[in-house]
Amino acid sequence: MLVTPSSAKVPASEFSHLKAREKEIGTSRIKFFSSSKINNAMNLWSMIKGKSTQFKNPRSIGEAIAGNLPPSEMIESSGVAGAGFVNIFLSKDWIAKSIHKMLLLNGIGIWAPILPVKRALVDFSSPNIAKEMHVGHLRSTIIGDTLSRMLEFSKVEVL
Repeated sequence: MLVTPSSAKVPASEFSHLKAREKEIGTSRIKFFSSSKINNAMNLWSMIKGKSTQFKNPRSIGEAIAGNLPPSEMIESSGVAGAGFVNIFLSKDWIAKSIHKMLLLNGIGIWAPILPVKRALVDFSSPNIAKEMHVGHLRSTIIGDTLSRMLEFSKVEVL
């Protein structure tokens, strides 16, 4: 999701000369701070700093973004932390409904991507029994097993 001045309902005239940037929303690294975060304010401030605008600092841009997020049953609340980082908290009811829908109504099968292949061959490690085993052999085996399980989950026959 890309939050731009238009999607956040910030006056377009403030940012009309700027290009949208990628990767503006991310997940919060610290669980209790928020579900997601928006980092646009710092980037936008660096581009408009010194120009005549209604924004005095990155925090004021963050407040404008947080205050104008479109209403959604998915968002419980939002707020601004520090110098303008917008934190978004997902609604626990929405999360519960989404999990219920995925597990009970649609079934877990909807999570598996439909792959264009019907069969796959996964080559596991074959350690030389005449040599000493090491952790690399175990790593290769775990990766091979994981790939096999993922393919089987996506209805691919693993040979």
